[in-house]
Amino acid sequence: MGRQKDNMTNTSKTKGFLTPVGAMPAYDNDLDTVFRQFIAGVTGLDGSLVGSYWNESLPAPATDEACRCQAAVVSYGGNPGPSIVHNGKDPVDPDDGTDVLSWQEELTLLTRFYGPKAEFYAALLKYGCMVKQNADELLAHGIVFASADKTVSEIVTVNNLPVKETAFSLYFRRSVSFTYQVRNIARGIIHYF
Repeated sequence: MGRQKDNMTNTSKTKGFLTPVGAMPAYDNDLDTVFRQFIAGVTGLDGSLVGSYWNESLPAPATDEACRCQAAVVSYGGNPGPSIVHNGKDPVDPDDGTDVLSWQEELTLLTRFYGPKAEFYAALLKYGCMVKQNADELLAHGIVFASADKTVSEIVTVNNLPVKETAFSLYFRRSVSFTYQVRNIARGIIHYF
């Protein structure tokens, strides 16, 4: 279900729900695409060989030295609470002002490599995250590498054929912000106890 605007207000001048305005952080396929492009760049795999983990079909089995990868952000976490900062240029103008809610988010990226060189490409990704020039590519999206799990390899069946799979999770952090049109309080009554 998409964002529904019925019965919603976009400013705090009237009562009702507020929805964020302006630029939004990347989520879902947009965020996964950032990571898939990163994986292709760091490992040297062709971008067509790095697919979404959410695809129902697994990558076709590699018949040579080729390797395929599936990846997606599978969990979001964060610190116990956001920061909310009010921005207003004119404190007496009731049509001015916004609240910016910022949250430090922790992302878990699940990666699975398939093929005879699955462990090799998994290592390229894991250690490539620690190279500053590679990390700078994610930093352009506000994302920083935090840590990686151990890799686990096993034989799985894909299209009735045995295929080597190497899987592990990578952990990243980013700051996300949402802007709400919370207007300045031009005047009001303050009650003291």
